Amino acid sequence: MSEQDNQKIIRWLFVVSGLIMIMVVFGGFVRLTRSGLSVVEWNPISGILPPSARLPGKQNLLNTCKPPKACTSTTT
Repeated sequence: MSEQDNQKIIRWLFVVSGLIMIMVVFGGFVRLTRSGLSVVEWNPISGILPPSARLPGKQNLLNTCKPPKACTSTTT
């Protein structure tokens, strides 16, 4: 391999490493701020539809709003 090919490989490795570091930092931010997906009981292996299609209104709200402080609802 030529020196130019080595430089391309090194550049590619740095870019990929940088993208992985960005994803790890962003994932940590999402985890620490608890701002991830609100559907906490969705098993994507067993089906492709989220639980809102299977659960009626209030039960769906109770399942998607854990911990309870995460959602505020005026409906009772």
